[in-house]
Amino acid sequence: MTLNLSLRTKILSLTLLLIASFSIITGTYVKTRVTSHLTEEVLKRGTSIAKHLAEVSADAVIQRDLIHLKLMVENAQQTETDISYIFITSPSGKLVLAHSFGESFPVNLLEVHTLTPRQESSIKALTLQGQTTYDILLPILDRRGGYLHLGISGEPVQQAITQVTNQALLFLLGLTIIAMLIAIPVSRTITRPIASLQHAVEALKQGDRDLRVEIAQRDEIGLLGEAFNELVKNLKDVENRLASQRNFLEVLLDNIPSPVFYKDLQKRMLGCNRAYARFIGLPIEEVIGKQPDDMHPLDAARLHISKDDELIRGGGVVSYEFTFQVDEERLQTYLCHKTLFESADDKPAGIIGVIQDITQQREADRLKSEFVSTMAHEFQTPLATILGYSELINDHLIKGKQREEAQHLIIDKAEYLSHMVSELLDLSRVEAGRDIRLNLEPCDVNEAVAEVVNSFHDRTPSHQFTYNLSEASVVIAADKPRVSQVLENILSNAVKYSPGGSKIQVSVQQGDGRCQVGVTDTGIGMTPRQVSGMFEKFYRADSSNTAPPGTGIGLFISKSIIKAHHGHIWAESEPGVGTTVSFAIPFNQPKPGDL
Repeated sequence: MTLNLSLRTKILSLTLLLIASFSIITGTYVKTRVTSHLTEEVLKRGTSIAKHLAEVSADAVIQRDLIHLKLMVENAQQTETDISYIFITSPSGKLVLAHSFGESFPVNLLEVHTLTPRQESSIKALTLQGQTTYDILLPILDRRGGYLHLGISGEPVQQAITQVTNQALLFLLGLTIIAMLIAIPVSRTITRPIASLQHAVEALKQGDRDLRVEIAQRDEIGLLGEAFNELVKNLKDVENRLASQRNFLEVLLDNIPSPVFYKDLQKRMLGCNRAYARFIGLPIEEVIGKQPDDMHPLDAARLHISKDDELIRGGGVVSYEFTFQVDEERLQTYLCHKTLFESADDKPAGIIGVIQDITQQREADRLKSEFVSTMAHEFQTPLATILGYSELINDHLIKGKQREEAQHLIIDKAEYLSHMVSELLDLSRVEAGRDIRLNLEPCDVNEAVAEVVNSFHDRTPSHQFTYNLSEASVVIAADKPRVSQVLENILSNAVKYSPGGSKIQVSVQQGDGRCQVGVTDTGIGMTPRQVSGMFEKFYRADSSNTAPPGTGIGLFISKSIIKAHHGHIWAESEPGVGTTVSFAIPFNQPKPGDL
């Protein structure tokens, strides 16, 4: 875990750490040296006393004057307060000749240590009654008289060490206080200009270009503050120049109604006008810095990048068309013109482009061409039939039953042409913003559906037509011919896009205050994109030369008729499975005053 400490805290912490380290090292060193020195002095003194006692006890040992030896060791112990005990053993070390322990002698002291043949003395540290005691072993009369053990206490040494340690701690505490009293103002002196510089940097990040760092001393920090002040001054001058240029470009670009943009040679956006921001659907500040693949689908981004590369390689002007998905339903077509702009050294610095919306122009051209082609084809076939059979009848080349069949065929084709003209009139009325005229009267939907389906059954024996009518009579306020026209358009499309012998079913349902009619086929079906456009003007799911005949306005007119009835029409389809087209009309039509 990282600790976010201020510089002043770090300085004070470092000072305390150094003092603590110095105190520990110094205390350890002093304690070790003092302990070693005092212990050495105690052992020298104890050894001197032991040697003296060994010399003065030699005669009494030889004479085995045990009373004299006991008095001598007791008197020596009482004379020297730091002597813990004294005892004398025989040359074998197993027999105690005299001791200062009183009535009970601790026999375990006999096993503490012995002298090797080459040793003249031996010292062993013991712990008696929780205190350190040094057992000094010396021979008496060159081991022939026995051995003398003298135990001298190490407690004075410990007391002296404790006293020295306490004094050292008091000294180091005073040193720490003095060091902190010095470190606090020194750290403040160091951190104050740094804190001032930090405050200035934060203000600069927030956009304040007027704040300056006060220079108290011309040391390293002071020089850094001067450099910062100069940097802010230069930054402000540069920002003013850039702001002036940016304002000029913004005024220039924002007055252009077409989307305009400019970017560097790495294809990063440098700026744009408001029209381009609306075109992309992002604020201007979010557009800056983006690449083509950040703003466009992958295919469109690749097109823009390839055209940028072409322009960078060849220069001049590059113009091309591209499409842009404005939303889920609208696909717009645009014409983009791009050229290079240069830097002050006359080298290419970036790309500037202008976008023109040509959706309506291209759509108008497409619809015009498609409609003319479709209508020419739709009119040519029945007219050729009418003209051909009329000539045969006029030249009396066919007679009898063939003549009657030809007359019926001419009438059918003429009615088909009349139907197309009626649709064109309805189309012109809808385009002019006028509603389709309705003659509302009680309409039995079951009856209307049965009439249209039976008519198709007679005219199109290649398909199987069935209908599932509501058990109860379904009567709505509607224009029966117009409702029949909608149903005929839907059935006509079902026949066109269903194979011969397939089944087409019509159903009638009622509920939620409305009557619903559905036509289901088992034809080729449609994709979701085709379903979304099937009720648009001139739309044809298949506009190839091998497509079924049609003008592409039947369902558009049907949608207008259902809308005039305040109803709703929709479709559900799956490629390779079939299509269901349904429309619903409310039972009670609102009065004109309620609209």
